[in-house]
Amino acid sequence: MKIQSSLLLSLLLAMIALIPCAYGAKVMQDSVTGAEVQNAEAAMDENFISQMLLLPQDSSERISFVIDLEEEMEVDGIGIYGTIEFNPEIQCLSDWITVEASNAATGPWAEIGAIDVGHTRPTSPDPETGGINPFTGGNGRLIPCQQTRARYLRVSGGRRFDNHIFISHIHINPPMVVHRMDPVFEGEGLHPIMPMSDDNNDNRMPLNLFDDDPSTMCVFGTEVALTLDMGKPVPVKEFVFTPCKDDPWAQVKTGEVRVSSTDSPDTFDVIAAEFDTGGEQFFNVPLQESQARQFYQLVLSSNTNGGAPDGTLENSIRIGEVEINLAQ
Repeated sequence: MKIQSSLLLSLLLAMIALIPCAYGAKVMQDSVTGAEVQNAEAAMDENFISQMLLLPQDSSERISFVIDLEEEMEVDGIGIYGTIEFNPEIQCLSDWITVEASNAATGPWAEIGAIDVGHTRPTSPDPETGGINPFTGGNGRLIPCQQTRARYLRVSGGRRFDNHIFISHIHINPPMVVHRMDPVFEGEGLHPIMPMSDDNNDNRMPLNLFDDDPSTMCVFGTEVALTLDMGKPVPVKEFVFTPCKDDPWAQVKTGEVRVSSTDSPDTFDVIAAEFDTGGEQFFNVPLQESQARQFYQLVLSSNTNGGAPDGTLENSIRIGEVEINLAQ
């Protein structure tokens, strides 16, 4: 869709919302820099879960936009997700992504967080190897922030992945972010995310596991390993699984929690817990020890119907919410 009217653009930008913890927050119209505003497009689907901000091609090296939280609140991190299906062009922010805070829409701005995601595109990705790439195939990135009370946030990043910038979700104060998903979701077949249809593919994002809404869920069509980024080392005592409120069928039954001896997101060489729920839909998975770590991996292997996922709707794995309890 090409926006021709500045009035329509303003209405569309005003529709962009942020998932919990900030319902009602929005990207401010006319706050986008490093792009011609008339080329900005935005849309939000009716279920208030999928939000998209698309900033098409431009020659500028960096781009920024301002988020209005609509009231002052404590901010300690931002999670950003790009495309759901794997896109080798990684059409999202590159290099140093910064978050700045202010209590005025025009600043002055104080930087409260930053990460470097680089700008190297993948080459010939192998689904069996996994989704090591930021912002695509269901992956996101968490930008830890110095805890700050503010109403406005300015997010800035580079364009060296691709000139087109596509942001599907922004999560204020996420408890965790899916840093990597193995295998990657390429949109062909049913691995690892199983969409019900092309129209509600967004509803199957791993992000839904951490949105504080048990009526949303993620459906996996194959055994999957989720690398979780907590933003900082935290001593997780146990993981808590909750079925989808409206569709509790085929919940996860068996799996593992793995950690890294070096706290690396790339190598998980320690099994911290193995579980078999015996068919229970609500269950906790206690870890053998609670050393503080930033990265944890959930391996989901079979469902409560006794089946291993095989790429069909009957043998899938569905989860509503995943939460953590910390050691005291």
